[in-house]
Amino acid sequence: MKIYSNPGSGSACIEAAMSELDICFERVLVSYSDEDIDDDDFVKINPRRQIPALILDDGECLTETVAILMYLADKYPQSNLAPLHGTLERARLDQWMCFVLANIYEGELRKNYPQRYVFGDPQGVAAAAEAYVLDQYKFIESALGDGPYFFGDQVTILDIYVWMFVNWFEEFDEFGEAYPKVLALAEAVMNRPEIAPVHRFNFGEGLGWGGQL
Repeated sequence: MKIYSNPGSGSACIEAAMSELDICFERVLVSYSDEDIDDDDFVKINPRRQIPALILDDGECLTETVAILMYLADKYPQSNLAPLHGTLERARLDQWMCFVLANIYEGELRKNYPQRYVFGDPQGVAAAAEAYVLDQYKFIESALGDGPYFFGDQVTILDIYVWMFVNWFEEFDEFGEAYPKVLALAEAVMNRPEIAPVHRFNFGEGLGWGGQL
């Protein structure tokens, strides 16, 4: 398989899931500016200018992070990265994947690209989005049990998805105090032997941009 990616971007969780599954993949780095992806060759693959894009062995292309994660988990059910379809456990995983996508990921987009969402000064959008994203983690924190993962001892694509977003934070003092279980989950994913090399490539040593923790 071939994945179009960039360090620290939304492709990190796909690389982590494939590594957990022991899938060999080719990483193709996509260049982009602060505003948008400016790689003309990649735009031919995904006109929406979004990474990741996963090229399957038969040449088919998959985009949208959650769709790719679910495809990988369902293609390799023996991995238990997602419960089987039709079970309540799977519905719970899908529920939380949708929650993270709709609230945390969408908030991160507004935080990092506020100019896309407002005419004029975007600083208010960025500040409001940062506060909103931080607040959404309280729902995940309250749903977590004794861990180390969301559903106990079994790592899933949900844990990998949350791990990536936690690493998008630039300051952990407030986060760690408010959400110690979420932070512990991200650290558990980061330290898995199969995922650790992917983590270092995307985020460096430790959690956060450049490895803060």
